Amino acid sequence: MKVRLSVGRSLLRWAAALIVCLGLLISLALSAHAQDSDSAKELEPGVQFYETTQTTSVGSEVTLWVYMPAGAEDNLPCVVIAPAGTPMIYGMDLSDEDRAEQLPYVRAGFAVVAYSIDGPVVDNPSNEDVLAGLDAFRKAHAGVSDTFAAIDYIRKNIPQIDPKKIYVAGHSSAGALALLAAESDPRIKACVVYAPACDVYKRSAKAIPTIRPLVPDIATFFRKTSPITNASKLRCPLFIFHADDDTNVPTADNAAFVAAVRKTNKRVTFARVRKGGHTDSMINDGIPQAIAWLKKLAPTPPPQ
Repeated sequence: MKVRLSVGRSLLRWAAALIVCLGLLISLALSAHAQDSDSAKELEPGVQFYETTQTTSVGSEVTLWVYMPAGAEDNLPCVVIAPAGTPMIYGMDLSDEDRAEQLPYVRAGFAVVAYSIDGPVVDNPSNEDVLAGLDAFRKAHAGVSDTFAAIDYIRKNIPQIDPKKIYVAGHSSAGALALLAAESDPRIKACVVYAPACDVYKRSAKAIPTIRPLVPDIATFFRKTSPITNASKLRCPLFIFHADDDTNVPTADNAAFVAAVRKTNKRVTFARVRKGGHTDSMINDGIPQAIAWLKKLAPTPPPQ
């Protein structure tokens, strides 16, 4: 009997010690995130900014740029956005050039969380660099795990953001990523995309014979990461913008996707302009229209 009691007491002491250790770890984690927000700086008048990181579900580390309107109240809407410009076989780090499509939302009263995409490569990458980037990109489910990690961070560490007002946005390749995330995460309450690559398989068809000797199942990967494949799963409100003179992503690509989504989701706005090209149209026309559209979904609180 004494032996059993001794063992029982030892187990209780071990459990108590474990609880204390877990509590310390949680406190340290929360403290680290609090320090991130405490180190926020004024990026421009009315815009607070800080950088942090978040571990993804696949064990990688995503960089987050957090923008907050200065003096904003609680219940903020938030735009979650990745950098554009990848060939959709590897990822990308954040850069200052990305701020042109991030800051307009903050100036309009939204919080913004921008995030890196797993598998970035150097300029002029070798085949080995590309394969390493592709491996990380695939493990992150074409960047969807990075999107989810950004949303995890928001929900756990930014109480000013209303979890019912988390939106994803993206341009071109980042638009494809935003669509993939919106098709698979009900925490995303609206999706805004500009000239997204909706059929990655069709877009990359000419490159498949070149890549296949190195990556035998690349065609399957392109199909799985094409938003058109699971268009029926996109159930949140969608704003999609396109310029008819865009020579990068054809109008027909976006029109086909819109038609596919509308079979199961009537909350789709397809905005088009005649001119502006692939990028300028987004900056000059697309983002202002999207901000107005988002504000109709959920008005932004006025700054204090």
